[in-house]
Amino acid sequence: MKNIILWLRSDRKISTNPAVFIDYLASHKLAITGRYHAVTMCLKNRIPLHCSGIKYTKISYLLKDSLRDTSRIKKIEDLEGVNIDSWSSYSEQELTNLEKFTDGAKRYQRYH
Repeated sequence: MKNIILWLRSDRKISTNPAVFIDYLASHKLAITGRYHAVTMCLKNRIPLHCSGIKYTKISYLLKDSLRDTSRIKKIEDLEGVNIDSWSSYSEQELTNLEKFTDGAKRYQRYH
């Protein structure tokens, strides 16, 4: 019953449209997530992110492939010390690496 009331009050108003979610993410300085699909949306749309609460997983490999760096992954207990302003944009090197990665993905998609 409690879940039904919660859904009626707020959850049913949440959009399932990916574009709405991307706009929501982009409206903030920084996305903090441990979810793979949120990371992919952030990378594709150049939304700054910080990953927490994960161990070496497919997110780590994705960041290593796309940004050539995994320093955006920290332990969840280190979140309190995160300087949001320093993480709220990608470095020039991260953007260059991300551009190469997405260009490669587009070329691969054309051939398969």
